[in-house]
Amino acid sequence: MHIECGSPGYAEVVLRLSGNRFHDLYRYVVRITSMGRVIGLTTFHLGSNNRAEEKIELRICLEEAPIDGDAWLEITAIKRDLEGLEGEAFYRAPLVVETKEPVVTISLEHYSDKSEITVKVERSRGVDGNIYVDIKCTNTSFEKTERGSGVVRITIGGCEVPARIVTAIEDQGFKWITSREIHIPELVQCAEEYNDIAGIADVMCTKGGFYKHIPPISHKDLSPIKEIKVINLPGRGSQVLIIADRNASYMVTTLRTGYVIGQGRLFTGINIVNLGVTALLEPLRLSIFSGAAYREYLIEPENIAEMISTALRTSYKLLEIMGGLGL
Repeated sequence: MHIECGSPGYAEVVLRLSGNRFHDLYRYVVRITSMGRVIGLTTFHLGSNNRAEEKIELRICLEEAPIDGDAWLEITAIKRDLEGLEGEAFYRAPLVVETKEPVVTISLEHYSDKSEITVKVERSRGVDGNIYVDIKCTNTSFEKTERGSGVVRITIGGCEVPARIVTAIEDQGFKWITSREIHIPELVQCAEEYNDIAGIADVMCTKGGFYKHIPPISHKDLSPIKEIKVINLPGRGSQVLIIADRNASYMVTTLRTGYVIGQGRLFTGINIVNLGVTALLEPLRLSIFSGAAYREYLIEPENIAEMISTALRTSYKLLEIMGGLGL
């Protein structure tokens, strides 16, 4: 005996019977039980012409799907009226439960100004019912229904991602619904390249009938800088300690004239930017570029008297300090 369940709804039961054990004057009740309760039943009658049959196929409506390992088939006889529907079973055997979901495959073809999505649904017994496909784009949707073929082809144009494809299969009293995101590698790559070039304007990435709109991104929120600190080394000039959580580019310019003092790359972790042998005497602008992120920092000089005090404590000559300060 074997039971195949597509989903809660019905079960197809195949019985292989020995004819001499069943009387053609009786009707028989086939019950399916699980977790101690009857979840479905039906009746059958062999009849005088069916005494030699060894195979009976039945469809039994179920209230719920049986639990594998706790599913039983019971047979009892109806002698008169409805007696026997809930009577003691003279036959009881465990059932093998196999859930057979439809297999949904999706293929995508791109053309110059459109894309075609093909949805193919496969079941062991074929698909006779409806297949409904809904492409849910960010800005619109595309729908199509086919019956009996198992294949749906739908043409897409002007679909903004992220987008999802929802497939609903209605077949033999069942309804399955699947949903998955439409993944287009070319659009992902385009967005990554846009971030790498530090663009700050709107960008439109396209592939066939799909596109991705990339608006300007908040520069401040995407700053890669975790910490920044100015270090003054008497007699050696100034350095900027920068701790970054990802790679970026930097540029240091004077605030007053815009003169470029230095520029280069920052790497994840601790970075040291040398500002030259002359101590920091005027405010500087530190500009950070990371993809679409851009942020400016103000680097201000420390108090001169404090620098001199630091120099004395570290045994530097006062003359060297004054010379380093240009005094």
